[in-house]
Amino acid sequence: RVLASLKEQGYTVDLPSSADALREAVCDGNRERYGTPASVHARIPADDHVRREPYLRELERVWGPAPGKQLADGSGLFVMGQQFGNVLVAVQPSFGWEGDPMRLLFEGNFAPTHAFSAFYRHLREDFGADAVLHFGTHGAVEF
Repeated sequence: RVLASLKEQGYTVDLPSSADALREAVCDGNRERYGTPASVHARIPADDHVRREPYLRELERVWGPAPGKQLADGSGLFVMGQQFGNVLVAVQPSFGWEGDPMRLLFEGNFAPTHAFSAFYRHLREDFGADAVLHFGTHGAVEF
């Protein structure tokens, strides 16, 4: 509905034929080729992440050397999603430890994963997003 509304308002949107087609494009797409949980929109080389990440020291203290293990292939990081015209429908990486979301709220000196930080830098600096809309599970920031 959001994509259809944006298209009606004049935004450049390649509208999928149905909600199922949207889901298939984002959740399946090329994921098998990369071995990821969803379709890959972009791959960020580890050396690019290291060069551009202003908080690298903090991320590596918690998650180890870049690119880390989450949404990484050993030499780069994956941004999951599918582009529809000027709109990117993306899947936000996990912020931290799966199965222990409260740790995010109470752990001192915590840092997001390499994948999480690279994801938002990609949206801001590479994709050039003018806006971000979040749907689904709420993040720790809202608490």
